[in-house]
Amino acid sequence: MQQIYFRLQESMELKKGEKIKLTVFSSKEIQRDDKDFVAGIIDETGKERYVMHAVDIIHDFYVKKDGKYKVFVENRYKKKIKIGIAICVEK
Repeated sequence: MQQIYFRLQESMELKKGEKIKLTVFSSKEIQRDDKDFVAGIIDETGKERYVMHAVDIIHDFYVKKDGKYKVFVENRYKKKIKIGIAICVEK
């Protein structure tokens, strides 16, 4: 396993079959009924794949085709939250 560290604005060159392990934790306890915290990946064509959860996200994204990918996190809550994020790429 090779770990790659980067800023969220940067893209990564990935190959089909590789895995992005994405872990995102929020700083505030939000009502568990909400599903307004989103994290995912975007390919070079702009196609998004993401998951939604109320508080924390732990998810593996498998790369479907060779290309450049970015990781994104989106807060859809009405209030501001702080997050911690860990990204691991398995080649």
